[in-house]
Amino acid sequence: MALKDLVIQSQLLPPRQRKGVLRRPRLDTLLAKVVDYPLTIVQAGTGYGKSTALSSLADVVEHLFWYTITEPDTDPLVFLAHLICSVDLHEPAWAAPALQALEESGGRVTPEVLTPLLNALTANLESEAVLVLDDYHIVGDVPDIVELV
Repeated sequence: MALKDLVIQSQLLPPRQRKGVLRRPRLDTLLAKVVDYPLTIVQAGTGYGKSTALSSLADVVEHLFWYTITEPDTDPLVFLAHLICSVDLHEPAWAAPALQALEESGGRVTPEVLTPLLNALTANLESEAVLVLDDYHIVGDVPDIVELV
């Protein structure tokens, strides 16, 4: 079974922008500046609209890679497969070497497996890109995942 078959594709899509969503111009202005920082953390309680606000980044950057993390993703192999496939969904040629390296590793999750993906992103990204790890708190205490990130 290919690792891509373990990936739930809906986790790699940002929420759709719906009609009637309360616009927050101040927050939109702040989020538009995420490309100026290597890391941006958006934290608030459940239902405050974090994911909806972050999905508006699709209007700001050419490449918005999205991964909504769920409980089963605490397994480092599942996490890494989803992370790589978040790029594969939009740029398959960039992610293919990393997926192949992960499959050839026999399921061993090491930071080196990401090297082909990082090299592809470095060589091919010509505009700003954002990776959203929605609900990262679910895996934030898993040492192997923290090391990957």
